[in-house]
Amino acid sequence: MDMDFIFAEFKKTKHPLVPTVRGLEKACDNNLGEYVHFGVTTQDIIDTGLVLQFKEAMTLVKAD
Repeated sequence: MDMDFIFAEFKKTKHPLVPTVRGLEKACDNNLGEYVHFGVTTQDIIDTGLVLQFKEAMTLVKAD
């Protein structure tokens, strides 16, 4: 993934997810990038990411 592209897109959009989606779309061959965000809402993706972060945090809390 082109992190410079993602950073530049974030500076333009100020959105937490759009730059990553655009970066993933750009990285895909054969026009398959159009399916990166197909069928889910941005909020679904953000919520799933938060749950995964909470899960990792709880593992660290339990280990402490």
